[in-house]
Amino acid sequence: MNKGNMMTGIVDACNYINGIQAAVIKKSKDAGMFTDAENSYIVSVFADMTKEGNQYIEKVKELLAPKQPIPEEELLSALTRMYTIMRGYANRIKKFEKDFDSLVLKRSKRLTDIEEVKKIFKIKPVPVTPVN
Repeated sequence: MNKGNMMTGIVDACNYINGIQAAVIKKSKDAGMFTDAENSYIVSVFADMTKEGNQYIEKVKELLAPKQPIPEEELLSALTRMYTIMRGYANRIKKFEKDFDSLVLKRSKRLTDIEEVKKIFKIKPVPVTPVN
């Protein structure tokens, strides 16, 4: 793979992660089934990945216009490492999104089951007959 494709791949993976992050966080908040601690954890997992991705984007910018010449082998090695890591993150994120959708579905079914139980065991007022 050439340098340009790897650089583009790194940026694309970062954009993909950011898009999935926004979608999952929105789903989490819209579902209203997750605690603040759970939502914070979800945000923190994505934050670590996006932080590293943003650092890589800055590194790619430096590689595009280096202050000092960089040996070609070193440049390719750095790009390959960053590209591999970010593609790995992007693949994990796909799985996170699918698993999160399944979790939301499971939680919504469980809530429905609880509602059904409440309906079954609902206490009905006993009719009071007047005493003469």
